[in-house]
Amino acid sequence: MTPQEYRKAHPQTYHAMVAKYGQPTPVQLEAAQHLLDGKDVLICAPTAAGKTVAYVAPLVERWCHPSDDEPRVIIVSPTRALV
Repeated sequence: MTPQEYRKAHPQTYHAMVAKYGQPTPVQLEAAQHLLDGKDVLICAPTAAGKTVAYVAPLVERWCHPSDDEPRVIIVSPTRALV
């Protein structure tokens, strides 16, 4: 997904979550379409690579436009590392 496609695919979340950083990070571009399509995704990337926005923005977009297949989320996060 290109940065332009990412912006079009995230009308509800782009300005709040991505625009202030200039453009989506590579991990955000890679994960977006899979999450928007409802696929399972495992995101592994270095610290400060944009992992949280990589999954939150597409999932919020899906919740804003519900379908018969409502999104379900299981998040496994190393909370100790975030403290």
